[in-house]
Amino acid sequence: MNIFIRNLSWLTAFACLAGITLFASKSILQSSLVPSEQDSLFSSEQAKIEYQQVVVANTPRPTGSEANLNTVNNIYSYLKDLGLQVELQQQLVCNHTSLQCSEVVNVVARSSSYRGENYVLVTTHHDTVPASSGDADPGAGMMIALELAKHRLMDEGLMLLFTDGEEIGLLGAKAFIEHHSWAKQVKSVINLEARGTSGPSLIFETGKDNYSTVSAMTQALVRPLASSFFTGVYELMPNNTDFTLYKQAGYQGANFAFIGSSEHYHTDADNLHNLSLQSVQHQGENALRLATHMLSNKKSNHDKDNLAFSDLLTVKLFSWPLEWTPLILFIFIGVFCVLVWHLEKIKRLEIDVLMFQMLVWVGVLLLAAVFGWGIGFFHLSEHSTPYLMIVSMLLGLLYPLFSTFGRDRYSIALVPWLGVFFLSLILLLANPSLVAPVLPLLGLVFVVLITAVKLNKYPTLMFILFIGVAMVTMVSLWTISELLYLAMGYQYPIALLVLWTLAGTLLSSSLSMLAIPEQAKWLSISGAFIVAVLAVTNAQHTKTDHLNYINLQNAEGESFLIAFGNTRTAQNSSHDLYQTPMREYYPWAPGYLSYGLPLPTAESKLPELFNIVAQDSGKYLVSIPTTTTTDSLMLIVPKQNLEVISIAGEHIKVTPGQGNQVVHFYKLTDSLKHIELSYSGQPDGHAYMVLKNWGLENEGLELPSGERLQFSEGDTTMQVHSLKL
Repeated sequence: MNIFIRNLSWLTAFACLAGITLFASKSILQSSLVPSEQDSLFSSEQAKIEYQQVVVANTPRPTGSEANLNTVNNIYSYLKDLGLQVELQQQLVCNHTSLQCSEVVNVVARSSSYRGENYVLVTTHHDTVPASSGDADPGAGMMIALELAKHRLMDEGLMLLFTDGEEIGLLGAKAFIEHHSWAKQVKSVINLEARGTSGPSLIFETGKDNYSTVSAMTQALVRPLASSFFTGVYELMPNNTDFTLYKQAGYQGANFAFIGSSEHYHTDADNLHNLSLQSVQHQGENALRLATHMLSNKKSNHDKDNLAFSDLLTVKLFSWPLEWTPLILFIFIGVFCVLVWHLEKIKRLEIDVLMFQMLVWVGVLLLAAVFGWGIGFFHLSEHSTPYLMIVSMLLGLLYPLFSTFGRDRYSIALVPWLGVFFLSLILLLANPSLVAPVLPLLGLVFVVLITAVKLNKYPTLMFILFIGVAMVTMVSLWTISELLYLAMGYQYPIALLVLWTLAGTLLSSSLSMLAIPEQAKWLSISGAFIVAVLAVTNAQHTKTDHLNYINLQNAEGESFLIAFGNTRTAQNSSHDLYQTPMREYYPWAPGYLSYGLPLPTAESKLPELFNIVAQDSGKYLVSIPTTTTTDSLMLIVPKQNLEVISIAGEHIKVTPGQGNQVVHFYKLTDSLKHIELSYSGQPDGHAYMVLKNWGLENEGLELPSGERLQFSEGDTTMQVHSLKL
């Protein structure tokens, strides 16, 4: 009985400390500024009122839609009534990378009383995905920009831009940068984004040579959540925002977003009911403060300097020159070697025992990697983040329990910190831009090592310091890892689970300095596994399916119903219920159109949609009837020998290869209905034209029952036509 009580006390202490740490981490991520009409420079309540006056309510606003055009006109009238100089920029533009083309309509405004140069541009987009009314993305940014339009900063050099076509290839930003004369007068850019409907606002990206921007950030931000680590990670990802193009064009600036409740992102749950005004308040106030500091310091002698930066638990933002990294690295390695040598000299560290414990620690992290590889993808996509952090924490608990075989509790406590040191060095050498969270971690490692050297005569005090440092580190690691999860979704389950497990080992190893009875270790291990299994199988943590339906029709009158989604159950429904392989009917079909359910054949065939005429020198002219109307259109042609696609005077170079080349068109104007294809040799295969309209046009179409969220493009009706080239 005594053994059970001692073991239960150990586990209870671990659970309590981990709970406190998890609560602190979640508090950082969930809290933001509360709107205060009296004290704040910015009012999210007032911004919401203005937004509701301007935007077509509860309606998606994809590029080219009636709701989108009405919103553009309302924004124009609102800004004009404030006495601002306002321009509508209507421009046909193509993204040469993603091959997306559309006519876009931007709204740009500034004060006619300002005569200077070097504007600070605050920008957001106004278009939404077809499945969402977008009251957070882009609604929150629109609220902030509409509220800033009334601010005195407009007379001091603030410029506002509402771009179109962000969701279909950053087309509005491209049009402004390349074709609008005011773009040449902009020095700094503040971009407003959202990848969820709640949470604090963070700065996840700055421009290159960011000295002036980061200097302004350190003075301006309230409850800062910002790190150059996020910039380094974001640059490795395929994701883009409008700020991507400004950064490529050489503009300085910052990219804001809040990313809590990311399951609402690009779904019909992105609405005013779910939008947190605290998040809008935090982002709006910090955007206003940053713009104020940028406008007060337009001239900088350090425009070519780069700073690393990081917040300290949202209390204060620190920065330092990035070129200091090699020197800092050298100092850390030297101090580390001296401390380890001293620990071994005073017999507080035995190298052979240390190596054994290190192998055990690495084994636990490998177990977390296997866990992430085996089921991490499914459960990251379907379950809430705190649940997964708890499971990973339990995996971290296995380290000191397994390590009791080594009997040296002191080595058990030190090994995770030594591991953090080596992992930090590897990270630092691989990418110096990730330096921001690494240096504080290295500093905490040294706190632990110095504690071990100096306080060996005071075990109680040493234990308290170990626990305190471990909890601070866990808060930092868990905050960073959850931000990465919210930003990236479940793309990297192995990395996230290993990071969470690493955080768990830091705290559990510190607790291992308490005595664990030999007879109790198997009870502890068994209990940890049982709780982990229960957590994994707990259905209460599941999310609502993100699931869309497509009604796919061809020119022969054949029709199919297709389901696809981004969670496991949604994927299963598309494979379990729909068994007809689509590639038999549509050779170009992408993976998400794998299987369909046959529907009754239409009584009449679809009219001919397009024509292709061969011309001289391997050129083919694609013509679409002027009467054709659609929400979106895809042209799919053989990629072999294809060199150039010419659209409305834009010549898009294509790298020849196998398979098909897809070009997307939105807001189908007459200039987009004539497309020239240039081949270096004879093309072999069919060309396809796909008309896409938002929503399911078949009346009486019966869909499977069950709760679901439409996402991205939502339910669509596709009509497919083909011609032999």
